[in-house]
Formats: sequence, structure tokens, C-alpha cells
Amino acid sequence: MTQSSATTYLYYAQTGLGVEALAQREVEAWGVSSSRVLSGGLEVRGNQELMWRLCLSSRLIESVRIRLKAFVARDFAALKEGVRRLPLSAFLEKGASIQVRVLCKKSRLWHSGAVEQRVGEVLAERFGLVCVGDDSPKEESSFVLFVRVAEDEVQLSLEVSGPRLHRRGYRRHTERASLRETLAAALIASAAGEADSAPEVLWDPCAGAGTIPLEALLWGHGRLSGAEREFAFERFRGFSSDAFAAFRARLIEEVKRAAPAPALRVIASDSSAGALASAQENLQSAELLASAQLIPGSIEEVASQVPQGAWVVTNPPYGKRLAESQALTQLKMVLKARPDLRPVVVLVGEGARRALGSEPRAILRTKNGGVSVSARLLRS
Repeated sequence: MTQSSATTYLYYAQTGLGVEALAQREVEAWGVSSSRVLSGGLEVRGNQELMWRLCLSSRLIESVRIRLKAFVARDFAALKEGVRRLPLSAFLEKGASIQVRVLCKKSRLWHSGAVEQRVGEVLAERFGLVCVGDDSPKEESSFVLFVRVAEDEVQLSLEVSGPRLHRRGYRRHTERASLRETLAAALIASAAGEADSAPEVLWDPCAGAGTIPLEALLWGHGRLSGAEREFAFERFRGFSSDAFAAFRARLIEEVKRAAPAPALRVIASDSSAGALASAQENLQSAELLASAQLIPGSIEEVASQVPQGAWVVTNPPYGKRLAESQALTQLKMVLKARPDLRPVVVLVGEGARRALGSEPRAILRTKNGGVSVSARLLRS
């Protein structure tokens, strides 16, 4: 992928549903003003370095794709001709493997399997690519091409990020119902939007494997979320590893200088000693253990060790797990005795949402593992 500094691309940054506005604020904080919010993501135009930054430093975005030029196709001949004209050879070498994922909606070309077959034929004949079907084992080295046909308009988007960006690389252990890293980051961003100042201490009383404390420290200390992983664009034609390494080094220093809470400490507590052992290993893997205090015990037992004015951000059990824990009830009792703890943001769903009632304001609505959940502001 070679370009002049003036060359720009249209990127689609996919997010979880409900996280789009938070992601837009994150991108605009970088000085990018040309973003447009869509359902499940946002479009943003910029140069190659913007693509690198989206993948390296966004805490909320799940994947990044380059939008190729859209075209109209009402039959398969027009579809194949439109794909032939796209500049895929500017990105992909001959012989590269690629998966094609198709969505058809309100179009004359309504059969996704037939569309996938025709697109695959062009990719092989015109560009020399090797198509890998969805029924084949997923290869980390395979590129992914998304084909969306809506009202006869065809939009192809080439994934540039590779495996989902929530895979930071630090989390070696998970616990039951562990949060995705991007959702944990969205809870932190939501809490930050309700606070008057940066936190000195953040407490997660249902820490599990430590995802919320980890994401809080990455944010507060100004650490790049994607600094330790690889991306699909590193296998593009003409990719300059030297230019990318120099950009990453500059970005690491820039983000570190702008750290919102460089002195932040976290308290990770949980009634499960096994969960805290996982959190400890994950924090150690991320080289953040020195900024964390891990305390086993119930919420009521740990509360006395939490300093004044700490933020509380947590994901207590809900659904089938609600009956196994009194975490939400205990947290509400602790908050009555500790008015200094603020803001307090709790992710709830299913039974926990009903137990909490409708009074606490929802500051984020999204899904977690297919379950509708909301971040409730118990105290600002």
C-alpha cells in the first residue's frame, strides 16, 4: 500500500452497537473532524497514518476497513465488471488468501451465496487471489473482503486491522462472563464523561480477570491499546515496516505525554480467589501490576480499604449469574455509607437491570455476548 502524503481513503471503523458516539469523540480528540456516525460504526476519511492510528490507539473500535469505490449492479455481469475495476492489486499481492463475506438487502442481487461466488471468480481471475470459504479453517493470514449489496448499490470494504481489535494481547486468562476489552474501555470512557476530574483510584469490586482495571490503566497511563499486536495492513503490497515503526514510536510518546491520569491506581477485588489470580497474571502480562492492588473478599469486606473519592466501575453478575451473587445488593448498601465514591458506573442486564430499577440513568446501551445491557450511572 503505497501512497503520497496527500492520498486519503475512506475508512469504516466498526464498533459495538451503542458505542458509536463514544468512538466518534475518541477520534475527534485526535483532531479528526470528518467522521460520520453510522449504526455499528463510523466512517472517517484520512491518510495512511490515520489507518495506523485507528488500529494502534483506539480503545473502542472493533475493526477497521478501507471502503473501495461503490457501484451499482442489477445483474451479475455488472457485479463482476464493477469488482474488476476496483484497485485491489494496490493492496494485495497475487496468491494472498482472502475470505469474502456478503450481505444482501433489498436488491435484485439478493442471493448472498451467488454474489460470493461471482466476486470470488473475479478475485481469482483478475487479481490472482485465493478465496477461502467460511467452512474452511480460519487463517490468521487471510484477508477479509466485506461485500454489502443494498438497494442495488455494491460496497466492498477490505479489512485492514486483522483479528478483532479487542484482542490487545495482554489477556492470557479469562473468567466466566469476562468482558470484551472494548466494552470495558467503553465503560471507562462513559465514566470519564460524567466526572469532573481524572481519577486517582478506580475500584472494580467484581473484577473477575481484571479487564476493567486493565483498560483503566491503559487509558489513564497513556498506553497504546494495540502496541503489542500485528495488523493485516502489515501484509499489504508496498507496506513500509520502517515508516510504520517510526510512526508507532512517535505515537507511543504522544499518547504517553497526553495521559489523562498518569498517577492512576486501581483496586481489583472479587469474592473468587481464582478470578483474582487470573487478574494478577493479566496485569503482570501487561506490565501494570505495580499500579494495582488485588484484594480478595466481598464488596462489603473490601469497601473499608477503598480510599475517599475513588471511581467505581464494575460488571456485577446478571442473568443466570445473578442468583449466585449478592454483589449488586452489597454495592448499593456500600454506596449508602460511602457518598464520597463517585462516579459509579455499573453494567447491568437481564435480572440485574430489573433488580436495580429504572431510576439510575443509562449512559450507554449496547450488547454483551448477544445480551442487551446498559451502563447505569448510580452516582455522578
